[in-house]
Amino acid sequence: MPSKTLEERIAELESVDVRTRMKALETVTKRQAMAKAKKKTITGIMFPYPISGFGQADKDEAVLRVIFPCDGTLVSAIVEVEGILTDQDNPPTMTAQLTLEKDVYDRQFDVRKAVSEFELDLPVMKGAKLLIRADARLGGVWIGLLFIPAVSDMVIRKIVEESAK
Repeated sequence: MPSKTLEERIAELESVDVRTRMKALETVTKRQAMAKAKKKTITGIMFPYPISGFGQADKDEAVLRVIFPCDGTLVSAIVEVEGILTDQDNPPTMTAQLTLEKDVYDRQFDVRKAVSEFELDLPVMKGAKLLIRADARLGGVWIGLLFIPAVSDMVIRKIVEESAK
């Protein structure tokens, strides 16, 4: 017996009572739930990428320059300076300048300790440039950044599809 088309099945259900229609709907719902339960999803952990460098303030006070090859988020930074921090009333500063196409965003930080941590949580787009400048009083500057690349929907779908096989 050849299987019926969807239109034929719908036509049959239109001619029956409500109880039979409800039973058919329950059957479809159970089948969909079972099919969905068979799919496996893999959950992965995206580790942040460390970006680090050392610099001494040059004529434009730049100590680190970075360009980002993909979208993502700058999570945090740690900075260690080699200079002597004696003037707490007028502390040396560092400036992080993020350039996204024609927009420029600046954040300035006072450096009061030899080792400082900063929470950034800055969204970054592909092609964005980061320039970090430091006051010459800071001497040598060690910088460590954590960057988490964005994961595209296509990558997530590919993982789900492969795991369902």
